[in-house]
Amino acid sequence: MEIAGEGALLKILEERRRKLAAEGLFAEERKKSLPFIPQVIGVVTSATGAVIRDILHRLQDRFPRHVIVWPVLVQGEGAAAQIATAIESFNRLTFEGTIPRPDLLIVARGGGSLEDLWSFNEEIVVRAVARSHIPIISAVGHETDTTLIDFAADWRAPTPTAAAERAVPVRRELLDISAKLLERLNRGLLRYNEGATQYFDDWNERFLNTKTIFFTHIEQRLKTLVVQLKHPRMLLAQSEINIHNLSNRLNLSGKQYIEQRLLSFQNMAQLLQSYSFHRTLERGFCLVRSSKGEIVKKTEELRPQQIVTLTFQDGDKLAKIQSEAEKSTTVNSHSQGSLF
Repeated sequence: MEIAGEGALLKILEERRRKLAAEGLFAEERKKSLPFIPQVIGVVTSATGAVIRDILHRLQDRFPRHVIVWPVLVQGEGAAAQIATAIESFNRLTFEGTIPRPDLLIVARGGGSLEDLWSFNEEIVVRAVARSHIPIISAVGHETDTTLIDFAADWRAPTPTAAAERAVPVRRELLDISAKLLERLNRGLLRYNEGATQYFDDWNERFLNTKTIFFTHIEQRLKTLVVQLKHPRMLLAQSEINIHNLSNRLNLSGKQYIEQRLLSFQNMAQLLQSYSFHRTLERGFCLVRSSKGEIVKKTEELRPQQIVTLTFQDGDKLAKIQSEAEKSTTVNSHSQGSLF
C-alpha cells in the first residue's frame, strides 16, 4: 500500500523539510536582518491579482518606496523555476546598473490548497531563498498556510499585506519623532546657552566684588600704618614698595583670572557652535520656511501649491507643496519599476 493524494504530498513535504533542515538551510544564524528603510524593494509574484495590488497599496500608505516587480507563475508547471530564477536574478543586479539592486525582496502569493502552493516547497526555490544575499520576506498564502520557503526566508509574514507592513515603517510617525527630537534639541541648546551666560555673569560679578574688597583692605592697612608711623618718609617709602608689589600681584592675578574665564567661555562657545542650527543642517536636516520667512514646524501649516523655502547646509531652494492627489499621481507614475 502507498499513500496517495494530499497524504503523499505531506509525506514528501516532511521528508524534504527534514533533509533541508539537516543541511542547515533553516538555521537561525543564517537569517539576515531586514533593512529599516529599504530604498528599493523587489517583489516576486504574479503580475496580476490582488497580491501585488495589496503590497503596492500598503507601501504607498506607509512609506512610498521604489518597487521592482518580477512577474512569475505562482503555481503549475514551470512556476518553481521562474520563482528561483527571479530571486537569483535580483541578487545578480548591481547598485550601479540601469535597474537598481533591491535592498529587500518579498516573495508572495495568495492562499490556496497544498497543491496550489507546492511550487514554494520545491527544492530549487528553497535553495534560491537560502542562497540570497538580499534579505527575503516570505508571504505565501494565508496566515495558516506554511511552505518550506517560510523556514528559509529571513522573515515570514502571514499575508502579503503584512509583508509590506514589515518592509517599511510608517513615514508620518518617523517625521513626528524627528520633529520632536529636533524641538528637544533646540530647547536644550537654549537652556545651555542661558546657563553658560549666567555662569559667566556670576564669575564676573565675583571678580568685581573681590577687587573692591581687596582695595578696601589695602586702604585700611594704609591708615593703620599711618597711625603707627614714626618716620613719615620711611614709612611712606615702605608703603609705596608694598603697594607696588601688591599691585603687580593683583594685575598678574587679575590677568590670569580673566584669561582662564575667557578660555572657559571660548570652550563653551565652541560647544554651543557644535550644537548650532548650521551644524544641524550639516547632518542632513533642512529648515522649512514660508514665503513670509516664518519657520514651518507642522505639516498642517502648509497648503497645496504653497511655495516654501528649504534651507540646506549649502544654501536655499524653493519648493512647491503638492496635494495628496498630486503626490499619489507622481508616486504611481514614477516610483514603480518593472523589468518588462
